[in-house]
Amino acid sequence: MSNNNIRYCCVHIPGFRLQITELEHPELLGKPFVLAYMAQGLQAMSENMSVAARRLRIPKGIKLTELQERWPSVPVLAPDIEKEELCVASLLHLADSQTPAYTWERDSLFLDLTGTQRLHGHDRLAWAHGFLETLKQNTGLKQIRMALASTRSAAELIAISTRHSSPMLCPLGLEREWLAKIPLRLLTVLEARIHTRFHLYNLHSMGDLQKLDRHFLQIHFGPAGEHLYAMAQGLDLQPTQPTTQCEWIVQTQLISDIHLECVIKTELGQLGEQLSSLLQVKHAESKEFKLRILYADGQSIETSKNIAQATNNFLLLQNIFEDMLVHIFQKRTAIRRMELSALQPKIRSAQIDLFSADNTCTQTTPRKRKSKQEIAIA
Repeated sequence: MSNNNIRYCCVHIPGFRLQITELEHPELLGKPFVLAYMAQGLQAMSENMSVAARRLRIPKGIKLTELQERWPSVPVLAPDIEKEELCVASLLHLADSQTPAYTWERDSLFLDLTGTQRLHGHDRLAWAHGFLETLKQNTGLKQIRMALASTRSAAELIAISTRHSSPMLCPLGLEREWLAKIPLRLLTVLEARIHTRFHLYNLHSMGDLQKLDRHFLQIHFGPAGEHLYAMAQGLDLQPTQPTTQCEWIVQTQLISDIHLECVIKTELGQLGEQLSSLLQVKHAESKEFKLRILYADGQSIETSKNIAQATNNFLLLQNIFEDMLVHIFQKRTAIRRMELSALQPKIRSAQIDLFSADNTCTQTTPRKRKSKQEIAIA
């Protein structure tokens, strides 16, 4: 069965942070618990909660003080940022093995499969079944939803709304028909005020949105009207772009949380030396560097720096790294981990069939615009 026109694949992971927490704490499976950042103490608000916690009708965004008063038996945990990043890195590595064009946004992985028929075969659904099993085996995640369609928007909406554990493939030309059945209440990516207006206009499904013209949506929903129209019609406003940069990350896992600024500077100096050595081994230089700090309370902060001349010389970079640390360092809590990375532009395309016999790479020379004097001489 050939599905050559099915370009996009969306892998949606419902409750991504909740699933990561349940992997680390299997005893919480099926039980109520709340995720919240602890940096603000008891004034912090809940960031997410399990299905069992929702059944207790715990309000979204409730303060921890009120939560402990009304539901003292419900445990509160901080999101494990480090585990989440490791899982996302694993997902991106698997996506990179399938196509160079992929992005991770809002608990969803998007893949542009253009030009990959020679690699995966012409049966997209058979490929999807195999890829889904690979994702589950490598990440340990149990709930993964996958949808394939001719547009990214249609693939995302179907993946978010489906309850099927197996991949869903929307045939070409049936996008509007498939989208019409999706309830608007499942579109949690939209703001609360948009859902309030849906209720005001008695709109319950994507089919109801499809009956409204673009002008009506723009007037009554403001800037979101254009997005709602494209979403209902299955049109793409933001195509998946190929990966355009190659990133080398050197990181250190501190043995114990540290507060002393002198020790932090020493750790950063060792990081910078490792990154410089890695760039030299790769015969690469970089103009852009990024420093990321993960604190003991789960919060993180990062900054980037661009320099005029690309280099991999540690002596030249040492002062730059120290300036980056001074720029973002806060004595709010202990530092648990630091990451230092360098970015190097690298052209990679996923919009053409790289294995096509009639595809050739040509380099075009930009035309020089003739001046009026040159035209007159000619």
